[in-house]
Amino acid sequence: MSPGPPPRQLRPRSKTGRIPMGCVRLFILPHVIIGIGVALVMLSKLLLVLIGTATPGTVESRTFSKGRKGRYSYHVHYSFRTDKSIHRGKTQIDGDFYDVLEERATVQVLYLGLAPDYISDILEPGESLPPNTWKAIIFGGFWNAILSPFVYLLYIKPWRRKRLVKTGEVGTGKVVARRIDHRGKGGPLFVVEYKYLALGQSYRGEEMTDESLYNAFPNGRRLSVIYDPKKPSRSVAVDLCDWEIVESSP
Repeated sequence: MSPGPPPRQLRPRSKTGRIPMGCVRLFILPHVIIGIGVALVMLSKLLLVLIGTATPGTVESRTFSKGRKGRYSYHVHYSFRTDKSIHRGKTQIDGDFYDVLEERATVQVLYLGLAPDYISDILEPGESLPPNTWKAIIFGGFWNAILSPFVYLLYIKPWRRKRLVKTGEVGTGKVVARRIDHRGKGGPLFVVEYKYLALGQSYRGEEMTDESLYNAFPNGRRLSVIYDPKKPSRSVAVDLCDWEIVESSP
């Protein structure tokens, strides 16, 4: 059956012998949430440096806590006034600044005019950057650099492929090669290579599938291909991918 016109209704294809992607995404989700959090911290500190407004503030209180590894974290609670009202904030500082800082002391506060209740920080004497700015940038950049390939493979790429199956142009392809990749720790990977014609040119693609579909599509067998008309080299072999097209009722 040839895929119908877009937008197409899809349902997940049942596959055996493969690690459920939902489990992998669930495992990586907490790391993604942390990555978003540190990225927001990085962004807020950069916004304060670039477009923040400076004003005097007052130290309300100081607190510290001991972590599981025996390290101490030091925090200062502060308040500051804008033209409209009084705002409060909290930030983490280093131990040396904590030792010399006293309650009710006056400190310099940077705040974002659009959201003073949510984005503000104090400046240490003689400093032009809020505390821990470079630590946040280095940690956030490192964390998200490590995480970004997993986010692409587990979230962005599947979403793009699913969207392509729903909205792409239909073509016809032919299986030209097959291989079994034994390098993965989760068992062998069954890969089918195919060739298809799109907008008058020939392209090649490949689809990773399960053993039953791998055996059902020997070399030379024709299959349905959906490709991106704006970038014809992007394609999905519908007969082998993770989704099945649901035939719409008349």
